[in-house]
Amino acid sequence: MKAGDILATQSSGFVSKVIRLGTGGEWSHVAIATSNNKILEAVKSDNNEEPHDVREITLNNFLKDKSKVILLNRPNKLTGNEHAKLMRFSTETKIKDYTWMHALATTILPLYKIVLMIVFISSIFTISTENLSVYFGLLGVVSAFLFGVYQLMALATRSSFGVETTEKIYSKCSLGRYLVRKKYDMFCSKLVLLADREIDGQLSKALQYEDEVQPTQIVELCKSLCWEVQYITTPSK
Repeated sequence: MKAGDILATQSSGFVSKVIRLGTGGEWSHVAIATSNNKILEAVKSDNNEEPHDVREITLNNFLKDKSKVILLNRPNKLTGNEHAKLMRFSTETKIKDYTWMHALATTILPLYKIVLMIVFISSIFTISTENLSVYFGLLGVVSAFLFGVYQLMALATRSSFGVETTEKIYSKCSLGRYLVRKKYDMFCSKLVLLADREIDGQLSKALQYEDEVQPTQIVELCKSLCWEVQYITTPSK
């Protein structure tokens, strides 16, 4: 392992299973190596001794409670300047907290598709022919509403005008100010993508929206860029 490499994991926990189900992938967590034995990750800490949720830990500590781990080897070793940028990024982001809202949001739309498919299939056998037009009309209205909400969310997070305007509106109340602050906190795949962007890596050129990126997208992109995949034995095996 070297600085700039990426690790992807899964565990037997409930949250890991939900993320993998929602994203349709094999991996629920990603992190980036800052040296041959240190890893930078964003994870909700259950330890009161940890002041923040973005932390740098040893490889042995990282592997605890993991059921499956792969190491994605960056093709080229980081230059001295790139490594300095990565370490500066690590220092600056350690003050960040974990945002479960944004992490959960990356699974909501995929899960909605699954639920919608189940409802659609079951309704074929339960709704009478006379009510089909009403049902599909209602389904169309709901889908149009959700599409509109998605477009507004995309505007708020993807364009500089949208982000600035949204933050001004939200900042008029305490809840809105809280949501604005949480927007700049981290979840695992967002942290990895921003770290790669800091060192001018290839990942951020293909995955532009850090608030929407999923662990499985990070892994699949690394594979498509011909990063070497190495399976790591966990302490539980």
